[in-house]
Amino acid sequence: MTYFRSLLALTLLFGVASSVAAKSKHPAPKQAGGGRIVGGEDAPDHSTPWQAEIYSTATYSTAELATDARLVRLHSERAAFLQQRGTLDYHHICGGALIAPTWVITAAHCMHDKPEGNKDPLYFQKNRRIRLGTQDLSAGGTTFAIKKIFIHPHFVDELSKNDIALIELATPARYDAKSLSPIRILGSAPYDSPKFIQSSVFRVTGWGGTSARREGDLAHRDDKGKVVHDSIRLQQVNLDYVANEQCGKTKGYKPKMTPNILCAGVDAGGKDTCQGDSGGPMTFDSDRGPTTETVLVGIVSGGNGCAQAHTPGLYTFVAPYYNDWIVKITGLPPTPAAAAPLAP
Repeated sequence: MTYFRSLLALTLLFGVASSVAAKSKHPAPKQAGGGRIVGGEDAPDHSTPWQAEIYSTATYSTAELATDARLVRLHSERAAFLQQRGTLDYHHICGGALIAPTWVITAAHCMHDKPEGNKDPLYFQKNRRIRLGTQDLSAGGTTFAIKKIFIHPHFVDELSKNDIALIELATPARYDAKSLSPIRILGSAPYDSPKFIQSSVFRVTGWGGTSARREGDLAHRDDKGKVVHDSIRLQQVNLDYVANEQCGKTKGYKPKMTPNILCAGVDAGGKDTCQGDSGGPMTFDSDRGPTTETVLVGIVSGGNGCAQAHTPGLYTFVAPYYNDWIVKITGLPPTPAAAAPLAP
């Protein structure tokens, strides 16, 4: 089952409308390995100062809370979720990466999260915030309001095509050497190599969900009505590059294979990104420049299940968008003309 790796935040509940973080036509499968970044570990402190979180600020009305209380009294099958619903006023949606003082890059499908029937064009700006400067969702960091969002004009969600978006912050981030600084996009410097990918091991980071309750985890309800929990500590996992030719043999992947898609995973399974990791950064350490530097290669997009054998994940390859789209919107300096084009 193909799905996007964002979390369903709050869904329709016996006719009570709440905010939604992913369309129901991309249902989440059972989470192999307990969910979250599967087979990973806590990211070392201060190792990802560019990591961003997109979260919901949507709150509940008095009428909605009264309806919840009534359903709990009636021993509704959703009672376990309803009793934890108070924790959902602060809810993780997706990841992202800071690329400039006022710019965060993420997945386009993370923007498609309005409640069914809501036609407010500013819904995302009003009900979402960006958090930067922490790897622990229980403490620290700085919250930023959103000024504007830019979804790639040729985004096609069913094909993971052009699954890329830019978020303009209402105020610039103040850099901190340890906990808050941007990441450079691969392909933005003349010394970036077009042959980097074939031998690369990528690192992916995120706050994906887990179906197993752990102390301090944040509750939410998935699209099957099951109470699951978000990781509060940023997770990381290393994944191997998978050539598009091989990746396209995976069931359902062939129509998605374009030069703007990267595949990565572990052939035996057991390691992967999962729900809640969408939009987060895929990076690798480049030694092509004056010093070894961690650069942004991809954005978590989707895949078939989580951590299944012979089933790599799909990532938006960012480099092809740099000069043609990112530079035009953000004003970042273009890549010098002498730079070689990058392709997987």
